[in-house]
Amino acid sequence: MANFRKKLVGTIQYGEYYKPARHDMEMLFQKYKSEGKRVAVWGAGLKGNAFLSAVDPRAEYVEAVIDRNESLHGTTLPSGHRVVDDRYVVENHIDVVFIMSGAQYVDNYFMLTKAGFTGLVYDMDYLVKNHIGWEAIYQDDFQKVDLWDGKLFGYSMREIQQRLLELLQEVDRICRKHGITYFLEAGSALGAYRYQDFLQSDYDIDIAMLREDYERFVEIAPAELDGRFLLQQRAKGSQYFYPYAQVVMDGTCFVPKGFEKFKMHLGLHIDVAPLDNVLSDPGQQKKQFQRMQKITKLIWDKLHPEEFASRNVFKKLLVNQRYYLLKFVPMPLLERMQEREFVRFRGQDTGWVGDLCTHYKKVIAFEKDRLLPVGRMEFSGGEYPVPRDIEYYLGIMYDDYKKLSPRENGSVKYSMVAVSLEKNYGEQ
Repeated sequence: MANFRKKLVGTIQYGEYYKPARHDMEMLFQKYKSEGKRVAVWGAGLKGNAFLSAVDPRAEYVEAVIDRNESLHGTTLPSGHRVVDDRYVVENHIDVVFIMSGAQYVDNYFMLTKAGFTGLVYDMDYLVKNHIGWEAIYQDDFQKVDLWDGKLFGYSMREIQQRLLELLQEVDRICRKHGITYFLEAGSALGAYRYQDFLQSDYDIDIAMLREDYERFVEIAPAELDGRFLLQQRAKGSQYFYPYAQVVMDGTCFVPKGFEKFKMHLGLHIDVAPLDNVLSDPGQQKKQFQRMQKITKLIWDKLHPEEFASRNVFKKLLVNQRYYLLKFVPMPLLERMQEREFVRFRGQDTGWVGDLCTHYKKVIAFEKDRLLPVGRMEFSGGEYPVPRDIEYYLGIMYDDYKKLSPRENGSVKYSMVAVSLEKNYGEQ
């Protein structure tokens, strides 16, 4: 019954999305099959089900479906495709992997390369949205033609990054003044390690703090920040849903596609992630991260209905059933559930901390003494804090971090609604 529902909802929600690509993907898969190439897709969710139902309904071309959900491993989708883990692609000599979710492309790409995969990896969302034909995919030459001209609404990435640097300098000033420890994290840490600068196409800055430093920062920052900046957190009347704060540059906008209707400040920003105590046992860490991800997904679904253009009322209800059901669940209840998970081990010297706010579908946990006391590294002309053992940190964040990532080689593009370094969104 669950499989039938997933196929039905996926087909309704994403059937039209994959329709323009159906012919090209069928031609491509036939070509791969004629040459004996083995193909897998990553994602057994709604998108994966809809895609396979549209282009390979009899499981003729796609050998397997990779998914991180261990409970799905060994099961079969309604289309007849078997669900496997990421090791399958290496053990069975898969040649090509299509990742269904563009949001997870970079993370999944790293997991595949760490597992030893050396074949081709494609972002299916990118192929669909940019109408890439089967010949270009087959020849693997479409990424050599940069569809992005190096500018976003007339601004170079360097211009954007220089404004971001103003944000970082202001945060650094406040943290120095009040003795608050922070460090560059995620893509900012990778950029500092690899280039002593931003990643080429990075459009934000990420920093992290232990929970106690984070709580001091969000208390102090509103009064301390220069008038050009503001602290953004979840608040009544806002659709800002992240469980961490942002320091935003007022008088700017940076609006990715899909965010244009959100009631929040959509400007250039720094993400400020709290790190919370987690247990040292990997199994317990995984359980805690899974609990947090479920709560975070509920909050997202409560605030944001799926975009669906059909006028059919039944289809709208089916696709957005979680959104409508969650109207009966008070937001303060979900936020309290999330906060309890953050501080579950507050006051305990576990020796480990984790980024429970992460959007990655994996456990991001570290031995605390491998992060602190912080080191320092050059970043875009200045010197800023980084994790003490930065290679240990990057190895957990990015698995095969020494390999050039899709964010650096230009294969991750941006689909923006609005960008301005002079005005807030809606004031253009």
